[in-house]
Amino acid sequence: PAHVKACFLGSSLSIPITDGKLALGTWQGVWFCEHRNNAGSRKLVITLTGCLRDSGRSPMSPVSPIASTSS
Repeated sequence: PAHVKACFLGSSLSIPITDGKLALGTWQGVWFCEHRNNAGSRKLVITLTGCLRDSGRSPMSPVSPIASTSS
């Protein structure tokens, strides 16, 4: 059954992005599989987490400065 196949293959994936490209190895790829014969429509949800790169900032600096408190 489809739910058993999905259990083995998983339903989510995290892939790092380096220099605007997916950081995959030489033989790695991303595949979308449907295990049902009469599949309905599906949604693909992509969530990006991280910092935006600005030409005036270093790659690891936050997008907006964090307020600091001094004592």
